[in-house]
Formats: sequence, C-alpha cells, structure tokens
Amino acid sequence: MLYPTDVLVRHDDQGAPFVDGWWCQTLIEAPQVSLSHTGEICLAAVCSPEQAVGVDLEEVSRLKQPDLIVGSLAPEELRFVEGLQGAALTERVLRLWCAKEAVAKCLGTGLQGEPQAFQVVAADALCENLLVESAWGAVESHVHHSEGTIIAVAMQMLGDIKVDG
Repeated sequence: MLYPTDVLVRHDDQGAPFVDGWWCQTLIEAPQVSLSHTGEICLAAVCSPEQAVGVDLEEVSRLKQPDLIVGSLAPEELRFVEGLQGAALTERVLRLWCAKEAVAKCLGTGLQGEPQAFQVVAADALCENLLVESAWGAVESHVHHSEGTIIAVAMQMLGDIKVDG
C-alpha cells in the first residue's frame, strides 16, 4: 500500500514532470504524467508506463490579442484561421496552440520557445482533432472547449516515438 508521501513528482532536464518513488523499482512501473495549469485551473493526465501523454489548457478569456498567436503560426497553418475574427479567431488560435503544446509535452520536448517547430498539418472542420508534426514525430491531439477553457490531450505509444540520433 502506498501513501501519498510515497509518490513523488519530479522534473526531467526538459522540465517535463515524471512520477518517482521507492516503489518504482520494487512494486510497479511509474505511470506517464502530464500537467498543465492556469491561475484558476489545474489539469493532470496519467497513463500507463508505455503510453506517452501530453495535456494543455488555456482560458479563452485570458487571450486579449489573438493576432500575437497568429503571428507565431507557420505559414502552412494560416489556412486554419483564414477569414476568422473576434471570438471565432480567439478560439481557433487557442485550439492550435494547445494542440501544439500537448503534442510537444507528449513527445517529451516541450515547445522550447519554437512553436513553429510543431506544425498542425491536418485538422477536422472544427479543429477538434488535429495532427501535429515535428522533427520528433507526428501525434494527433484532441481539443475540446469546455466552460470557457480550451483543453488539448495528445497520446502516443512510447514505442512509436521517433527520436533522431
């Protein structure tokens, strides 16, 4: 039986959280985890040891200048925001941003200050299911809008992650 104090959450060299504790070597493998938060909300995802996961969330009301995120999009991604204005533009750019963040966390790299290194290459009409590609691999992200918050989840089997070098 584990006690809450037996479960440690640490961060790797990239800043990604991981679960640790004495029990990891003797009882079971630690699960994969991903965390995201705003000033008001915290989100955690926990998966089996062989399942990579990434999550991100953003409150729609916090984004005052969606054009700043539009400016960080790769040229090929501009088609996803073409013709949108106001609330529709705000929601769409947050869907794209959160999908990229979730995939970057899933791949274990984070955005590293280079959001254009992660490109949305395909999406359904509502941008609820997006395929994000990077040098580290391609992962599908599922994005939802719930109570003024955009939530993205990306999952991939660890054996499928492409690592160069």
